[in-house]
Amino acid sequence: MVFFADESIEAEVTSYLRKRQHIVYSISEMAPSISDENVLDFAVRHNAILLTNDKDFGDLVIRQGLNHFGIILLRFRKTIISEKARIVFDVIQEHESELLNSFSVITPSSVRIRKV
Repeated sequence: MVFFADESIEAEVTSYLRKRQHIVYSISEMAPSISDENVLDFAVRHNAILLTNDKDFGDLVIRQGLNHFGIILLRFRKTIISEKARIVFDVIQEHESELLNSFSVITPSSVRIRKV
């Protein structure tokens, strides 16, 4: 799968997914400090699912109806980054077909996927 990692996503998560054969573009590496709307546009133009820790993307796609290819919001508190990366990878493997065109929320103990 192809992903776009928002600036809020830790490099360790990006690296973990890349090592497991996912294509992951990183806003931090490509165009730091661009607006959320531009981040979303980048992801759409690359047919990529957006990975973010930023709840504002929910507002952009659910309330404002902006185009997206899929959004995965990560909600982890006090989780070791390596564990977070492993959980994200496992969820992607298990729910790959459901993530496209969905707004998904991953926590250490749950996954919610909503088609939008």
